[in-house]
Amino acid sequence: MISLDRYGKETIFGIIGTDHGPPIIRSYITPEQVSQINGKRYSRNQIQFLAPIDNTHTTVNLGNSLRFVPILLVVGLSLFEVNSISGLLSTRANVAGSGTISIPSSLSIGIFSDSACTTPITTFSWGDLQPGGASSKVIYIKNTGNVAATLHMSVGTWAPSTASNYLTVTWDKESASIAANQVIQATLTLTVSSSITGITSYSMSINIDATQS
Repeated sequence: MISLDRYGKETIFGIIGTDHGPPIIRSYITPEQVSQINGKRYSRNQIQFLAPIDNTHTTVNLGNSLRFVPILLVVGLSLFEVNSISGLLSTRANVAGSGTISIPSSLSIGIFSDSACTTPITTFSWGDLQPGGASSKVIYIKNTGNVAATLHMSVGTWAPSTASNYLTVTWDKESASIAANQVIQATLTLTVSSSITGITSYSMSINIDATQS
C-alpha cells in the first residue's frame, strides 16, 4: 500500500506489478484524484488508461514515456475550460442623453365662408345698398400657424378714391386673440353715408392682419 493525497473523500487502492515495469494501479478513485504515488508526482498528461472505466474501478498505467488518452480526464479538462470562460468579468456603464427640438414659429391665417373652413373666400359682394343703408357679411378666420396671434383689420385701395368719404367698413373682432389652429367667426359691416353722391359702384380691399401675441 502507498499513500495518496485526499481530494474530498477517503481513497483505497493497491499496486500490482514489479519494480522492472511501470506500476499498474487499481483504485476506487478518478484520475483527477491521482496526484502522488510512492512519493512521485505525475502530471495529468502522464496518465494512460489501460482498460475501460466503470462506475467503481479505474485502471491506469504510470510510465516514463506514455501516451495521453483523453477519456474521463478530458471531460474534466473541458469542464475546467468552460468554467474558466463563464467566469470572465463583465461590467456595464451608461450615460443618459437629453435635449430640445426647436420648431420654427409660423403664423398664417385663412379666410373662409364656412365654419368647417373648407371653402376659402377671396371676394364677395355687399349687394345693392341705399344711402344711409348697411350690409353685413360673416366670415370665418382660421389660424393655420403654430403660434397665437392678435387680429387687426384695415381697408385700402378704394375705387373710386372718394368712396372712402361715404363708405365705412367695420368688424367685431378688432384686437381679438386667436390660438394656433383656432377658428373664429367675424362679422364685417359696410355702412353707407346718407349724404353719398356721385358714386354708383365701388370696390375696396379689406386687409385682415395677424400679429404674434
